Amino acid sequence: MREAGARMIENLEEEAGTGTGTGTGTDGRSEAGLGSMVRVTAGILRDGGRVLVCQRRRGGAFELQWEFPGGKMEDGEDARDCLARELREELGIEATIGPEVYRTSHRYPNGFAVELFFFRVEGFRGAPENRAFEAIRWAAPAELAGLDFLEADRALVALLAEGRL
Repeated sequence: MREAGARMIENLEEEAGTGTGTGTGTDGRSEAGLGSMVRVTAGILRDGGRVLVCQRRRGGAFELQWEFPGGKMEDGEDARDCLARELREELGIEATIGPEVYRTSHRYPNGFAVELFFFRVEGFRGAPENRAFEAIRWAAPAELAGLDFLEADRALVALLAEGRL
């Protein structure tokens, strides 16, 4: 199953023109020299036809840009465990983390490099509350393209908006 999921991720990256094909494990360990990249997990949470998105705080890095909830992996931390921890800390929910659905790497013009692991969130207990963002909101996939998303998330946003993920 993991191999099939990895192929799906690679196919989506090729179609979207993103990703690196570097071969990273879902446990977050980097291969092919990506150890200097910040490893980040993010969750795709759905409520009916809507997706939860979060706006970064004013005054911080990438201020007021939109992203999917999640955060940095700690050394030795499993990607799914990281995402569950981040969702608990940022949104106050207990989440069931499903399969990895997308993976990409991105280097920003300022040199900041990130390796992103996106997972479907199969379900969660509690109502998401904003504990870490300027704003959070549920948005229809068609609305996502109108939000100023982080560059690293934009190919995934396009796939969601097109109904392909």
